[in-house]
Amino acid sequence: PNMVRIPAPLAKPQNPVPVIGSMGRFVEKKGFAHYIKALGALKRSGAQFKAILGGDGELEGELKALAEAEGLGADLSFPGWVVDKNAFFAQLDIFVLPSLHEPFGIVLIEAMAAGMPTITTDSEGPSEIATHGTDALIYPKGDADALTQALSSLLSNPAKAAALGAAARACAIETYDIKAVGARMSEAIAAILSPRR
Repeated sequence: PNMVRIPAPLAKPQNPVPVIGSMGRFVEKKGFAHYIKALGALKRSGAQFKAILGGDGELEGELKALAEAEGLGADLSFPGWVVDKNAFFAQLDIFVLPSLHEPFGIVLIEAMAAGMPTITTDSEGPSEIATHGTDALIYPKGDADALTQALSSLLSNPAKAAALGAAARACAIETYDIKAVGARMSEAIAAILSPRR
């Protein structure tokens, strides 16, 4: 599989209110409109939070307009393209990957490696990487209401969120760490090159 370098454990954020984040290219298949709609519904439910959407792209104007229409105002920030992903994750309490189409999802593995409580869609790659209820919450792609419910469930249960984040990091270390994958590749190559008996 694709590999990541596992960062040192991130310091747990001490945010006045929980911070929810997502990042990527601002294109249709990334599903950020559904993310913003879910945040809007979450705010209307009375939940207290801040949110971040890192990235840029052709839909930037539309997404910012949608955020205003959803009444998010100062509650959702757009910091631009994310260069230092670990610094980005260190700000967050919850990470969301709302992709409508995601063949693999390297950012999902990076979030898991950072120990993020993560919510992702059942798109192609993420549904194979994550296990619902064990190391992430998985919801039907394009379903903003389901995302709102998933966010609400983690905001109301910090212990559950922490357990998901710890399990996500363990999964990333075991399955996607560059050293672990490298060792498996070395074993496979040795087996292929060994003389047949």
